[in-house]
Amino acid sequence: MAPAGVAILLYGCSLIFPSATPTIPLTPTRSPTATPTPIPAEAFMQSIGSDAEKYPLRYYSPEGAISLAIPSGWVFNQKKDSEKEVDSISETYQSDVVAAIYSISWPSEQKNAQKAMEVFLHTTWLTDRHVEISNQSEFALDSGFSGWRADGTLVRVSGNGREGCILIASLNQDLAYYLVAYPDRAVTPDSFRAQFETMARSLQWEETSTLKFDKTNALQLLNEEPETLDPALTHAGTDGVIGDLYSGLVALDRSLQIQPALAERWDVTPDGKTYTFHLRQNAQFQNSRPVEAGDVLFSWLRASSPEINSDMALLSLGDIAGLKEYHDGTSDHISGIRLVDSYTLQVSLNDPVPSFLEKLTLPASWIVDRYDVRLPHWELHPNGTGPFRMVQRVPKRSIILEPNSQYYDSIPRVQYLTYWISDSPQETLYKNDKIDQMHLTGEPPSQVHDPHDPLFGIVVIEQRLCTNFLTLNSSIPPLDDPLVRKALALSIDRSIYVEVTAAQGDLPGYGILPPGMPGYSPDWMPDTFDPTAAKQILRQSQYFDGSDLSPGIRLWLPTDGLTYDSTMEFLIDSWRKNLGISVTVEGLSPVEYLDRQQANAGGSIMMDSRCADYPDPESMYDFLFHSGSARNLSRYRNKKMDTILEAAKREPDWNKRIALYREADQIIFDDAPVVILSYSGPDYVIWKPHVTGYLATFMGVPQHQLLSINR
Repeated sequence: MAPAGVAILLYGCSLIFPSATPTIPLTPTRSPTATPTPIPAEAFMQSIGSDAEKYPLRYYSPEGAISLAIPSGWVFNQKKDSEKEVDSISETYQSDVVAAIYSISWPSEQKNAQKAMEVFLHTTWLTDRHVEISNQSEFALDSGFSGWRADGTLVRVSGNGREGCILIASLNQDLAYYLVAYPDRAVTPDSFRAQFETMARSLQWEETSTLKFDKTNALQLLNEEPETLDPALTHAGTDGVIGDLYSGLVALDRSLQIQPALAERWDVTPDGKTYTFHLRQNAQFQNSRPVEAGDVLFSWLRASSPEINSDMALLSLGDIAGLKEYHDGTSDHISGIRLVDSYTLQVSLNDPVPSFLEKLTLPASWIVDRYDVRLPHWELHPNGTGPFRMVQRVPKRSIILEPNSQYYDSIPRVQYLTYWISDSPQETLYKNDKIDQMHLTGEPPSQVHDPHDPLFGIVVIEQRLCTNFLTLNSSIPPLDDPLVRKALALSIDRSIYVEVTAAQGDLPGYGILPPGMPGYSPDWMPDTFDPTAAKQILRQSQYFDGSDLSPGIRLWLPTDGLTYDSTMEFLIDSWRKNLGISVTVEGLSPVEYLDRQQANAGGSIMMDSRCADYPDPESMYDFLFHSGSARNLSRYRNKKMDTILEAAKREPDWNKRIALYREADQIIFDDAPVVILSYSGPDYVIWKPHVTGYLATFMGVPQHQLLSINR
C-alpha cells in the first residue's frame, strides 16, 4: 500500500523499443510518368521512416508537468498496468512493455528523490512482485534537476520469473516521476540501456503556470478551452488556434480565393478528375523535418480511418476515389491517392468536383506529423506546419504561441500570440488591456469612438455566411407529410420574425443561400408568407382532424430554463393564429438537445442554423438535404433532390450549376424539409487601436500572421 500522503495518479506511460522489423518507405521516389502501387494503409501507418532519428520529438505528460526526448524509433503503446492507464514504450510492433513512466503525488515537505524511490518500491505497482536492488546512486538530469537511479531484479511473487530492471526517479515539489526499464525484454539490451539512460537524462520539469512574456509585441485574444487541437477532429474554424498551428495543401485568402499553401502548384487533367500536387520543397514541420508527400498520405489516411471516425474528413476528402470505402472499413487503402515522388502527390476523384480545392481548405485535410501524433498527449505541444508554434499550453488557462521560424511563407510579425482561457467577462478583460479583441452581440456603443474611454477601439463589421431555420423531422408523423411542413412554412411572416428575434441585424430568410455566398440571388424570392394558402394546404393533410393535427407537434428548444423567449412565442402564435393548431414546446439542456438531435429521438421541430464551411453552394445544399449526409437532421429523403445535387456537384459550368441549385430551391420550397427563417446579421468586433492589418471576411480564414502591433 502507498504511505499516507502519497497517491498513485491514474496514468503512466510505456514505450516501444525498436526491433529489426523492416520499414516501409514513406515517400517512394518514382518517375512522374509511373503508376505507383497503393500501399496498404495499416503497414504504411505503422512504418517508421528513415528520417525519424534526425528529428526527435518530446513526450509531454498529462497537464504538461514533464517532458522528455523520445529515442529514435521508439513508439508508445497505451495499455493498462495494475488497473492503471499506462502509456508504454515497448518493442516495435510487439505488445511487450520494455519501459514505462509513472507519476505519484508527493508530500511537498519531503523533497528527496532517494526517499521517493524507496516509497515507489512499496506502492501498489508491486502488488504481485518485488525488486531486489543491486545498486543505486544519484542520477543527474540534463536540466539540472536531481534524480535517483536503482538497478535491480524484478521478482514475481509466484516465483515464475526474474528479470532485470532499471528505475529512475525525479521529484519536483509535490510530484514525482518514475522511469522504469526492463532491459531483458529489449532486442539489443546494450543499445537499449544507453538509449534509455539518454531519455531519462532528458527529463525536464515544465512550468505548469502561465509563462511570463513581454506583451509589447504580443497579440492577446480570448478563447474557450479547445475541444481538440487535432485538425482531423476539430469543428472549430480556421481563424483560431488550429489555423495558427497547421496548414494544408491549399488555403483561402482574405478574399476567399484559393491560394497555394504547402502545395506550391497543382495540375488538373482535362476531365477534372485527377489532381497532381507539387509540394514546396522548403515546407517544414516546426522541428525542421521536411514536409513530404508521405506526410500528406499519412494525414489523410489517419483522418479518414475508421478509428478516428471523423465526419469532417468525409466532408473534406470524401470525393477522393476509395476514401469512403477505406473510412467504412471495406478497403485497406485509398485507391485514389498515389505517391509519385517525395514531393509529388496524385489524387484521383470519383467524379469531377469543382469545389474539391475549396474543401481542402478545411482542417480535416491538413497535415500532421506522423511521429508526433503517435505520442500520448501530443496536443499539448503539436508539431505543425502553420505560421505559429506552441510555446506552452496550460489547460483551462492559456495557450502561448510564437512565430514558427520554419514557416514556408512570411514569418508572423507579432512576437507572441496568446489565447487566454477565462470566465471573466470579455468587456472587463478588454477594458483592462488583457485582450486585444472583443466580440459584440449587437451594434457597438458610442464609447468605442471615444479615445479616452477604455472601450475605445477600431470597429470591424463582419457578415457571416449563415442561414437560420427550423428543422422539420420528416421521418415521423405528422411531419412526414409535406403538406403539413409546407403549411407550417407558409404561416410565418419572416419580416416580423427578424423584428422579434433577439439577434440584431438579421435579415428575413427565403432561400438556403445567405447573402454573400456564391450563387445567392435576391431575384429568386418566392412568396414565403401566405396564411390563406397555408390553411388550405393543411386541411388536405391526412393528419388534420378538423380542428388540430393528430398526432401533435413538439418543438425542442435548447434551454436550461422552463420558459421560452419572444422568438419562440412568435412562432407558436403564428401557427395558432394562422393554422389553428397548437405546438408543444419542450425545453432541453444544450447537451441533451444535441444528443437527441443526432439520435433522431422523436422531436418534431428543432431550431438550427448552418454557416458555410467553404464558399460554395454545395456546402449548404449537400450538407442539409442530400439523403447521404450525416447532418441531414430533417431526415429528408428525395431521390430527385439527390440527383440534382449530385449533378450540380459535378457540373463544371457555373451557370449550369446555379440553374440546378435553383431547381433544388423549388423542391425545398415545395417539400419544406426546413423552414428558412433568417440570415444572420453582421458580427461587430472591436480591435485595440494598436492592432493593425486585420480585414473583415465573410468566413474565418487564418490571418493572425498578417497582423502587427504598433503601440
